[in-house]
Amino acid sequence: IAVTSNSYIRKIHSLYPNIDFVVPQEGSFITIENFCIPKASTKEEYIYEFLNYIYRKQSMITHFEEYGFFPAFLLPYEDLNVLPYEKKLLEITPEEFNKLHFFKNLVPQQQVRNFWVELKSF
Repeated sequence: IAVTSNSYIRKIHSLYPNIDFVVPQEGSFITIENFCIPKASTKEEYIYEFLNYIYRKQSMITHFEEYGFFPAFLLPYEDLNVLPYEKKLLEITPEEFNKLHFFKNLVPQQQVRNFWVELKSF
């Protein structure tokens, strides 16, 4: 039993089809992969070029198939090679979704950094 993201399970499942991905009835964690474009950026034409690229249908399909990242919207859903467990995730009911929880910062970020520096220095 392990807690991990869909992208890792997809890679593992391709090598070991007997391994499955399940969400406990009680619920689990959820993450959203994202990126940030700085507000102060002066490269507007590149921003839109990038956004237009990542939202192209073929780009979303490639990122899903290569890395297991679900598309930002389901436009290419019918073109994705969706595994049975992924289909369950994509078709999750509102009741099931309410059992998923985002990680919360329980300690200040500086304390987390200090912890990692101390741990890596050990």
